[in-house]
Amino acid sequence: ITAATFVTADYVLPVSSARYRELYISLMQDLPTLELVDGGINTIGGKTLINKHVNENRIDELILFDSSSREDGKILTAPSATVTLDDPLNFVYLLELDRPRLLYTRNGGEWALAQAERARLFLDFSKQVGSLGTVLPSQLSSKQLQAEIAQYRISFDEEMKHYNERLSALREEVKAGTKSKAELKEFKKQKPINFYLQYYTAELHKKYALSTACTILLFLTFVLAHLRLRHGKLIGFGLSMITAVIYWYLLFFAQLQIFTYPISAALFIWAPNIILGTLGILLLLIMRRS
Repeated sequence: ITAATFVTADYVLPVSSARYRELYISLMQDLPTLELVDGGINTIGGKTLINKHVNENRIDELILFDSSSREDGKILTAPSATVTLDDPLNFVYLLELDRPRLLYTRNGGEWALAQAERARLFLDFSKQVGSLGTVLPSQLSSKQLQAEIAQYRISFDEEMKHYNERLSALREEVKAGTKSKAELKEFKKQKPINFYLQYYTAELHKKYALSTACTILLFLTFVLAHLRLRHGKLIGFGLSMITAVIYWYLLFFAQLQIFTYPISAALFIWAPNIILGTLGILLLLIMRRS
């Protein structure tokens, strides 16, 4: 079970996640993100596009309302325009306008009118569709996680270097009497914590910790298996479920602490295994002596 859990987390999950993203991008590219029909209305974030007639990718009598800014307002009109998909991966459309007119207004009553022979406007659907290229740390293999950790450790080492230099200087100032011990104590509490280094380190060690937990929890299972109680199977099942819940609670609590204390995330992730593993061994020793 331990080996199967690790293979699933370190190989099956990353491969299936990558394949899912490929299929999802392919599917979204085939869907009409911008639906052009006669008399259609499309909303893209804070922009509303209204058109009259449509012939393939060419539209007539276009009106575009831009309310993305609270202070400023824009109204764009054009007798005709063409729409093409400029960036299929991020779903960015290119709107090429013929003889456009732009009315620019402000809350203070100011306004301006501009016109041109041609204009180009990009319509960004990426926020509507969601980030397709984002890969969660939990979806990476251990090798990929180690590469990411190595990169973030470089920047963290720089942060620690500056912190230690400032700490040494502050200690000298305390000795000289220009700074108080309270300031030194307060500065020590500000030890840098690299969010991404902790996050990726936690995900790397979770792959190993969750896999070995299957074996470690067997120690508690052996103890529960030797309990002679009425309805033993039912009670044993209930106790096993409670043990699993306790483990996941400890793991969840440990994950919340990795961004609070300047301690390696590995220690927090392995803490539930150490606690329950030690408890299981102690109970086995007690049962053996009795």
